[in-house]
Amino acid sequence: RHHAVQPDDTAFFSLTSGSTGASKCIDLTHRALLARARGANQLCDHRASDVILSWLPFDHIGSMSDWHLRCVVARCQMVYAAKSDILPQPLRWLELIDRFRVTHTWAPNFAYSLVLDALAGRDTHSWNLSCMAAFLTAGENVSPVTARRFLERLAPCGLVSTAIRPAFGMAETGSGITYRCATADEPLRVKYVERASTSGTLVPAASDDPSAIGFVALGPPIPGVELRLVDAAGQVVPQETVGQLQVRGAALARGYYRNDEANVVFRADGWFDTGDLGFIADGELYLTGRAKETIIIHGANLSCAEIEEVTQSIAGVEPSYTAACAVRIGVEPEALAIFFHTKLDDPAELVPLLKEIRREVVRQVGVNPRYLLPVSRESIPKTAIGKIQRRQLRDQFERGDFAEIVELVDGWLQAATPTTSAAPPQNEIERQIAEIWQTALGLDGVSVQQNIFELGAHSLLLVQVHSRLEAAFNRQLSIVEMFKYPTIRELAKFLSGEVDTAGPAEQGRARAAARSQTASRSGPADNSSPPAVAVIGMACRYPGAENVAQFWHNLCHGVESISRFSDAEILAAGVDPERVRDPRYVKAGPTLPGIEQFDAEFFGISAREAELLDPQQRLFLECAWEAMEDSGHNLRVHPGSVGVFAGALLNTYF
Repeated sequence: RHHAVQPDDTAFFSLTSGSTGASKCIDLTHRALLARARGANQLCDHRASDVILSWLPFDHIGSMSDWHLRCVVARCQMVYAAKSDILPQPLRWLELIDRFRVTHTWAPNFAYSLVLDALAGRDTHSWNLSCMAAFLTAGENVSPVTARRFLERLAPCGLVSTAIRPAFGMAETGSGITYRCATADEPLRVKYVERASTSGTLVPAASDDPSAIGFVALGPPIPGVELRLVDAAGQVVPQETVGQLQVRGAALARGYYRNDEANVVFRADGWFDTGDLGFIADGELYLTGRAKETIIIHGANLSCAEIEEVTQSIAGVEPSYTAACAVRIGVEPEALAIFFHTKLDDPAELVPLLKEIRREVVRQVGVNPRYLLPVSRESIPKTAIGKIQRRQLRDQFERGDFAEIVELVDGWLQAATPTTSAAPPQNEIERQIAEIWQTALGLDGVSVQQNIFELGAHSLLLVQVHSRLEAAFNRQLSIVEMFKYPTIRELAKFLSGEVDTAGPAEQGRARAAARSQTASRSGPADNSSPPAVAVIGMACRYPGAENVAQFWHNLCHGVESISRFSDAEILAAGVDPERVRDPRYVKAGPTLPGIEQFDAEFFGISAREAELLDPQQRLFLECAWEAMEDSGHNLRVHPGSVGVFAGALLNTYF
C-alpha cells in the first residue's frame, strides 16, 4: 500500500564505519535530510543548471545524501560512474567531466593525489575543464599542497583557480554541513600556527617557519546548523582556540538506532559531540585532529587498535607497548606511524622485524605504514590506568622528537634494500611488471626480488597496478594473487605458469594439480567410458550438528534441532516488541552455532575481508576443507585433482 510519509519518519539508515567497534545505525529522517540538502544548496548556490558527477559508492553518506538527494532537490542533472572504473585509471574522472560538461564533482584528498600521479610526465591535455565550478574535497584531511598542485597542474585545461571546495560533514549530520566557496583573491584559505600551540590558544606562524603547521578552512556552516568548540569541561572556547567540535541543527540525525550506550554523544541540550578537534576563525571551521581513536588514510577509516593488534601479534614486539597514530609533517597529508617496543637492538635483527611488521599491516589492514619507530617503553605515554596517549605521541612526533629514530630506521631499511642492478629483469614479463610498478611507486628502478610493500605499495596502489597488469597481459588477476606473489619475479613466474622454486613448494604442486585437472577434463580420447566418481569424504553443518557423525546420531535418535527462544532473547536480537507480543509469532527456529568463528588466516583471507564475507561463504570454506580432511587427502602433496560437491538449503539466519 502507499505509505503517507511524515517529515519525522525514518528515510533510511546509514551505518558508521565500525572502525572503533561494531557499526552504529544512524536514524536519518526526511526532515533532517531535506533540511541539510536545502541548506547546502543555499550556501553553495547550487542550481538546476548544475551538472554533477559522482563516482564514489552509494553506501557512503556523501554519495547518497550530498551527491544524490541534494541534487534531486536542486533538480539538476546527475551523472554517476563506478568506483572500479575510476580508481584504476584516475584520468577517466577528467574525461567524464569533459564529456558531460560537468560543473560539480567530489572526492576525498587521496583522489586528487591519484590524478596528480597519473598526470606525471604528461605535457599536453586534451580535456576542457572550463565548465568546472567546484571540485569538492571532503572525507579526510585536506592537504593544501595537494590542492594547490591540482589547481596549477590543470590550469592549462581551463580549470579556474577557485575550483577547490573544502567541506566537512559526518554520517550523523546527513553529510556535509560546512563548505568553503573560494574567492578569486583567496582560492584556498590556510591558517599557519605554531605546532606547539595546537592544544590550546593558537599562535600564528609564517608558512615557511619550520615549527609551523597549516590547517585548511572548511567554510561556514549551512543555514539551519550551528557549530561550537568546547573544552573538557564543556565550556565554549574563544575564537582561534582548539576545542572539541559540537554540532546542532535541523540536519542532525535523531540518534543511533536502539543504542542507548552510544547515544550519549547526542546530548539532551541538542548538541552532538562529533569527536573531532578544531577551531573557528572568521566564522569558518578548521579541524586539527580527532579525539576518537581512528585514522583516515586514503579515505578509509582505520582503527588504531586494529593496527596495534596486528603489530603486537608479531614475535619480537612486546605486547601493550604499541601505538598507531596519524602524523603530519608540515602541510603534507596524514601518514601512518607505528611506535613499538622490542628487546632487539641489533640492526641485523631489527630490519627483518621492521619488514615483517610492514608486510603484516599491509596484508591484514590494507595500509602501508610510512614510519616504523622502535622505541623504549618509557617513550610510549600511558594514563594512570594504562591507556596509551596517542595524541601526545603524535604531538611529539610532529615537534621532531623522533626525527633521529626516523632517520636511523630509514637508513637501515635503505641499506637492506637490494639495488636495481642487483636483480634486474631477466625476461620480457619481468620487464613489463617492473615498469608498471616503477611508474606506480614513482621510482627510477626496482629490484625484481624486492617485496613491493617494502618499497611503499599499499592497497590503493594495488588497485591501479592490478588494472594495468590485466591490460598488459590480457588475463584476469586477483588482488589476492598480488598479495601472494609480492615480488616482481614471483608474480612473473605466476603469470607465465612456471613453477616458483623460490616460493613455497606447495605453490608448484598446486599448479601441477591444476594442470592435471585441466587434462582430466578432456577425458579419454575415445570417450569409451564415463569418468568414475566416488564419494570418500563428507562434511556438513546442520542445526544441532557440526559434523556428519552428530547429524547421523540425531537422525537415529529423533533429536529435535529446532531452538526455542525466550522473549528476552528475541528482544535482545532486535525483534520489534510488537511482533513478539503477536500470538502468531513463532518463537523458534533452526540455528547454526559458531558462525562468527572463522580462521581467516588459515584460508589466506585478511581479517577485514573476513568481516565482509557472508557467514554461509565462511561455513562453505570450512566444510570444503573438512571434506578433504575427512577423505584423507593432503592437498599439498596430492598429484591429481579432487572435487568437492556442495549443496545448501535456504538460509534462515536472517
